[in-house]
Amino acid sequence: MSVNARYTVDHPVFSSQVRAAGTYLSDWMDLFEFAEGVLYVDVTAIDPTASIDITAESSPDKAKAWTEASMPTITAVGQPDPLHLVNFGRYVRIKAVVAGGNATFSTKLVGKT
Repeated sequence: MSVNARYTVDHPVFSSQVRAAGTYLSDWMDLFEFAEGVLYVDVTAIDPTASIDITAESSPDKAKAWTEASMPTITAVGQPDPLHLVNFGRYVRIKAVVAGGNATFSTKLVGKT
């Protein structure tokens, strides 16, 4: 009898820290062994006028990136619904755009076979 085992690997993307308005790009993550991924965000502080837009970008070669999926704009403290990724290129990076003030948040990507 054959059993298909699935496993997951956590990839910390952005550690928890205060980020001013600006664009933040993670390093490229080589996810060739994974069939899907889930991006989790934890916002612990955000200015009343601030927002965070988080996008997963994908690439076959780290040279040209395209938008794979985006979360709805985040404007409050908490843990929004995770962003599910499937059928992405070999490399994935996370882009976070903070606008209108400061925000403290962390993200992690869980790769699944």
